[in-house]
Amino acid sequence: MTKDQTPPERIAAARQLYAVLKEYLDRPTWTPLDGTLIVSGIHPPPDCAEIPNGGVGLDGRIFSSGGNERFSNARRIWQKWLWRCEDDQENGKVTPIALRPDKFLIWCDDMDVETDWLRLYRSLIGYESSTDRGDVIPLAIVEYAAQTAKAIDVLTAKLVADELLPDAGAGNRKPASRSPMPLPESRERLSTEEFAAVLAVEPQSVRKRYSETGSYHGVRPTKLPNRRLLWPVDEVKRLLNGDTVGDAMHLRSSQAEVAKSGNQLATKSERDASREKGLLTEDIVRLFSRKGSWGDLSDTFSNPPSGLKKRAQGASAKGKYSYWRPIDVATWLYEHRPSDYPLTVLTAIFALEGLEQWAPLWPAQAKNLARRRY
Repeated sequence: MTKDQTPPERIAAARQLYAVLKEYLDRPTWTPLDGTLIVSGIHPPPDCAEIPNGGVGLDGRIFSSGGNERFSNARRIWQKWLWRCEDDQENGKVTPIALRPDKFLIWCDDMDVETDWLRLYRSLIGYESSTDRGDVIPLAIVEYAAQTAKAIDVLTAKLVADELLPDAGAGNRKPASRSPMPLPESRERLSTEEFAAVLAVEPQSVRKRYSETGSYHGVRPTKLPNRRLLWPVDEVKRLLNGDTVGDAMHLRSSQAEVAKSGNQLATKSERDASREKGLLTEDIVRLFSRKGSWGDLSDTFSNPPSGLKKRAQGASAKGKYSYWRPIDVATWLYEHRPSDYPLTVLTAIFALEGLEQWAPLWPAQAKNLARRRY
């Protein structure tokens, strides 16, 4: 319908839309999927088992793909119904496979579903409940028909749709390919239906792969308490660009964590080995010369006494390449140079940076040395 239409033409279009809405409302029951499409303004195809990727609107408009508001609403409503199915299963309830139209509309109200077509059906139900109005077209339907950019005969449109959509006997025919839906702007997350539409795949394919691998080609969703999945737009963009996302990144992160853990274990192992091995001669001399009144211990360790070597040397190398066990070095100094290295001085030495590995061991040894002296 255009603005150039005459009043009679507008009335005819309004009556046509009214007849379509009333025909569906007068049906005894709707399947949940039929109801989902109807309240989204879409004619449900015969024996419909999933949200189609295109079809005919209740106002006669033909949609070649599902990348538009009506099909987006339908996917959103259908996801809510699937959540109900999951909740019913958890609570031991049986989910109905068909409902009276008014019951389905009530469920939509309970789930805060809102579409232009629900508004039209509410207005229609209000008029139907009044028996003294006769066959009067509700104002909301007249207004909607007047705002429609183009009205096509519904019966003709349905015939066209029958030619476009697979017939009931073509069960072995491959489904029509889906056209990708543009990625919504200013959104951080997508529903499963929207995610599938963006990738031009069936939502069932996304759910199946998620149930098997925990992701869809690396994109991992956030699972809400009500079981709803929300897919991050940033990762979806990277997937569409052919970049590595999700699982590969997670794998690299896991490998990094393993490497880090391995390094920590290696560091601990090296620490234990280092503690057993001791410190190089130059480090021992530097640390133990700082506090003791003896002064520089370079001469002592360049030509170490046999008793010191037997007690404290940790490796067979000689000179500056020798390793010394600090606890044993401190013990020897306390025993042979007690005035220069009393326990208080040695305790201060073990508080120095570089002796952290042995500092926890020193108090017990100092206590033993104090008992031995007295």
